[in-house]
Amino acid sequence: STLFPYTTLFRSLEFADNLQNKGIQPEIVKENVPLPDESSLTLDQLVEKDDPTQIYGDAKKIGEGAAGEVFLATDSRSGQRVAIKKMQLHGESLKMLITEISIMKTSSHPNIVDYISSYIVEDQLWVLMEYMGGGCLTEVLEQFDDVQMSEPQMAYVSYETIKALIYIHSLHRVHRDIKSDNILLGDDGSVKIADFGYAAQLTKKQQSS
Repeated sequence: STLFPYTTLFRSLEFADNLQNKGIQPEIVKENVPLPDESSLTLDQLVEKDDPTQIYGDAKKIGEGAAGEVFLATDSRSGQRVAIKKMQLHGESLKMLITEISIMKTSSHPNIVDYISSYIVEDQLWVLMEYMGGGCLTEVLEQFDDVQMSEPQMAYVSYETIKALIYIHSLHRVHRDIKSDNILLGDDGSVKIADFGYAAQLTKKQQSS
């Protein structure tokens, strides 16, 4: 796919080598927060009320998964490129979608994909996130036969992923779907976790029951 250019993937991997050669080891940041109360938020309370079709009119499909389709679009107000995950709304998925948006809205970490906003469009939920130009780690491993990750590169991706998990766990949350599809690479070599569709938030009520 031309959306995940060969040169972009190599830039991401070479960035990891550069950090290794320079001996740069980013600090692991861990939050210390108490268990939260049970949330009573509804989906309507979590989404924006604007019409996203008037803002993101040039959406182009770049991926598809079990939860829905992913599109690349441009914010007509700012020129920022964003990723839009479009998911069908139905009763069985409603609770999981509320949990997913709640967790994304309240997560802020260099190794977690930034949440932008979400909207209800007819029978779909649109979740807008930052666009990661390098694609997912699966693209690196499968799309190009001659792209082989070195041990330092694998260590770098693992380390960045672990930093995100330490942050997530410190907020009493569990991702529950860590795999190469959900590890994304930025053009600058950044590594970030995405897709909180199966994530869970532990609460005081669960601890006492």
